[in-house]
Amino acid sequence: DNPERLRFDPEWCASTLHLESGNLVVRKHGVQHGIVFAQKPLDATTPYIEFRVTMNIPSRNKSHLFIGVVSRSKYQKDQLVSTFWKDSPSSFYWDVWSTKLIRTDENGNQTGVATGYGCTCEENETIIGIHFDYRSRSLSLYKNGLNQGVAFNNVSSGLYPAIDIWFENGHIEILPNKSPCNKEFLQLRRKFEVQ
Repeated sequence: DNPERLRFDPEWCASTLHLESGNLVVRKHGVQHGIVFAQKPLDATTPYIEFRVTMNIPSRNKSHLFIGVVSRSKYQKDQLVSTFWKDSPSSFYWDVWSTKLIRTDENGNQTGVATGYGCTCEENETIIGIHFDYRSRSLSLYKNGLNQGVAFNNVSSGLYPAIDIWFENGHIEILPNKSPCNKEFLQLRRKFEVQ
């Protein structure tokens, strides 16, 4: 009863990024940022996705990584390297290292920014998860197995997991499917709670 492992979508991967290992790993080398989407959206059958982030050389500013969900139907492929929020329509992002939440409307206008969300990321390797609760239409984010709380409400089903990578060198791997109720997931969570 283990659903098929999610993968990155080569059709929706910025030219500044490189996919490897059957589209399970995205690698970045260089200053120019890039966005990549997962192949399938989060919904009732696939509510959770988890990534291992390995950052070898951070970006020059503190925003090394934005992670969240987007409405792919609102995007154009040339926007995957744009640095303007107006080119990120209908998006819900967590600026992980800056502990900031950003929401944009269908025109790419920021309709909500909140600071201080989640615990700070100091380490260069971390595990980040996105959980979509289709019943409450909310999005929660996880760091190393720990729920950081509800990040966004009024989130539609069918949005695609997306990563906007700003660190200069490193890679991100989609991990095997788990869920926040999975026994292995809860063991990982207990491990980090003890530390």
